[in-house]
Amino acid sequence: MNRVVITPGEPAGIGPDLVVQLAQRDWPVELVICADGALLSDRAQQLGLPLSLLP
Repeated sequence: MNRVVITPGEPAGIGPDLVVQLAQRDWPVELVICADGALLSDRAQQLGLPLSLLP
């Protein structure tokens, strides 16, 4: 499977929100997100969206 690497950019910006939204659907590639897991988990909780992270 092909991989796509995404960096959300500035933690206080819209990037983490976009990454959480991207994780809500299936993709024909593996998404690899280079970001702080705690930040993404917190943002998902704020948005009321589920998020599963793999190390």
